[in-house]
Amino acid sequence: MKGKDLRKIGYSSDRAKSLAINIMAMYYKHLKKIEKLELLQKVMESPEDYKDDENLSLLAEEFMEVVKKENFTAYKLSDETTSYKVFGKKFIDSSAIRQMDLAMQIPIAEKGAMMPDAHVGYGLPIGGVLATKNEVIPYAVGLDIGCRMALSIFDLPMTMFQKNQHQLKMALKEETYFGLIKTREKLADHEVLDRA
Repeated sequence: MKGKDLRKIGYSSDRAKSLAINIMAMYYKHLKKIEKLELLQKVMESPEDYKDDENLSLLAEEFMEVVKKENFTAYKLSDETTSYKVFGKKFIDSSAIRQMDLAMQIPIAEKGAMMPDAHVGYGLPIGGVLATKNEVIPYAVGLDIGCRMALSIFDLPMTMFQKNQHQLKMALKEETYFGLIKTREKLADHEVLDRA
């Protein structure tokens, strides 16, 4: 199932599309594509019916008016983009750079930066950093708040990696998670999080 399939049934929000794709992949693999789309359409049309559903509640909340937008400040974008640092620009997609340029036109933008792993996010590119003056923009964080890069240095000969290439590849595939949904409870109790 792809975003265009969801657009056809009325899903316009990128977040709702992403949630729907992840939920279907995790919990509804056994359904045919048409059945998945029918279920997703029902959630969109009657979200209240799914607000307590174990698997569909997050998606249902996207279609329910949970927060009323009352007291907010609207800012007009500046004509000029505040300059910012880009690390590894050749690795970053131009759409992520355009998204960061737009964020740096917000009048409260003070400084910004993009990391080499930056990619399009919801309010700000994932891997983008935005410092503001006396303001907090929760939407700028996007949904990869735990997303980060890491460099691991091993005191091992290169032959060890070459010899165990398949096992290492499988370990990375099985232990790396993407998407909007918390996929494993045990990540919160992992020993690496307790180390100083």
